[in-house]
Amino acid sequence: MRFFISISICFLFSCYKSDYETELKKNQLLTEKFQELKADYQSYRSAMDSGEVHLADTEQSSLKSKTGDSYLIKV
Repeated sequence: MRFFISISICFLFSCYKSDYETELKKNQLLTEKFQELKADYQSYRSAMDSGEVHLADTEQSSLKSKTGDSYLIKV
């Protein structure tokens, strides 16, 4: 009986550790993507402030990232 309990605890711990590592990797990827978007937005914003980029008369503008993805930014 103790053997079964020991095996069960080890199995549960390994599952928890695996889930934790998966979530940690997801969090790191999301953090990297956020930093890229933040840098893109800051460069876009500085270009707007310097007069290089002008918004159209609409309330929305499209921003292209370094990877070519388009993001819609409401201002």
